[in-house]
Amino acid sequence: MAMATRSDWGVYPTARNHGPGIACGEGWNHVRLALNPTMKSLSTFAKAFALLLPLSATAQQTGHGRAAGALTTDARQALIETLAGPDGEFAAHALYSAILKKFGDVQPYSNIREAETRHIQALKRQFEKYGVAIPEDKFAGKVTPPETLIQAAKDGIEAEKKNVALYDGYLSAVENFPDLTQVFANLRSASLERHLPAFQAAAASQGQLNEAQMQNSPSPKGGRGKKRTAN
Repeated sequence: MAMATRSDWGVYPTARNHGPGIACGEGWNHVRLALNPTMKSLSTFAKAFALLLPLSATAQQTGHGRAAGALTTDARQALIETLAGPDGEFAAHALYSAILKKFGDVQPYSNIREAETRHIQALKRQFEKYGVAIPEDKFAGKVTPPETLIQAAKDGIEAEKKNVALYDGYLSAVENFPDLTQVFANLRSASLERHLPAFQAAAASQGQLNEAQMQNSPSPKGGRGKKRTAN
C-alpha cells in the first residue's frame, strides 16, 4: 500500500504502523504549532474566569449587586417596621394627610408631610436594593384626624417621638449594613431635630405656625431648615 501523502491528509506524512491522521516528526511539530493559539486562548480564558470568582464574591459582600435576601432576618424586619409599622413612615404620612384634609394647607403639617414622602422613598430604595418586597400601606386614608389643631400638634409630637424611638430600637439590627445604618440615622435625625421641634412650636401657638414662624422653625423648608437637606 502506498504511504499517504501530504495532499491525501492535509498534514505531513504519517509514520509507518501509526495509522492515518497521527503525525510524527516535522508533521507533528506543524500540528502542535497550529494548535498553540487555541491552547493559549483556552488557558487565558481559564485564568480570567478564575479571577472573576473572587470579584463576584466581593460584590455580594459589599452591597454592590447584592443578591435578594442578603439581609439578615433582624435587618429585614427593621426595614419593614420603619416603613410599614404603626410608628413608621407610612403611619406618619397618613396622620399628616388626614390633618391637612380636615384643616386645609396649614403649617407645619404641609411641609412635614412632604418630608415624610421623601422618607418613604428613601426606605423604598433600600427595599429595591436588597430585593425585599415593599409592604402595603395599610394606613393611607384610614387615620381619623384630631378634632382641633392644638390636638393635631400634640399628635404630631407623639408621632415623632415614637418614630425616633423606633429607629433607636432598630439601628443595632442594621449595624452590619452601612447603607441602611446611614438612612436610618438620617431619618431619625430629621424626626428629632426638625419635625419634633416644629410640632412643639405649633402646640405653643394654637396648633399651627404662620409664615414668619415657619421662617424661624427647624421644620422642612423653614428658614433654618433651608440649609439642610436631610429632612
